[in-house]
Amino acid sequence: MTLITFQDGAVVLRDGKVGTEQACCCQSTCCQCGTAEGDVFVSSSCNLQSIVITFDFSLLGPCTGIFEVEITAADEDKGFPWSKITTVNTAGGTVTIQSNLFCISGCIVLQFTIIPGTCDFCSIPGFFQPVSPTVDMFVSGVTNEDGICCPVGGDVTVGPGIANCFNTATQFSISATFVY
Repeated sequence: MTLITFQDGAVVLRDGKVGTEQACCCQSTCCQCGTAEGDVFVSSSCNLQSIVITFDFSLLGPCTGIFEVEITAADEDKGFPWSKITTVNTAGGTVTIQSNLFCISGCIVLQFTIIPGTCDFCSIPGFFQPVSPTVDMFVSGVTNEDGICCPVGGDVTVGPGIANCFNTATQFSISATFVY
């Protein structure tokens, strides 16, 4: 009998093949960063192609919508691989999403900053500086045949009650899938 690997109810694919159950390398939902020379955050032996990130802004005040952003190693909008700056048009105006892969305390982390453009979903009336929530998503992973941790994804919900956000009901969720 072979056990199939699932993430968020979907079968995990590796190199176009169905992923089989392997030892989890997560420690409190932490996939450890690549350690080999040349590995930025995810080991090259994982053969990571892209990260598909879904933002659910259905409860983001006037800035509603669901948006998908894909980042790759070739994206270097913030000056390093796996970083992308995307502006999306919501029902209430534009929002800029800064996404990047990073390593914090030995764990692979997706970082996001949600910057209100013309859609001010959070600021305090009378103040000029809008609130731009930043989120660190620690991702889980599985151990590949080389014994290396390869991230598979994660989910996070921010809010309600975002720090310094005037609209206390504001919240958003993010889901990430790593594509091999």
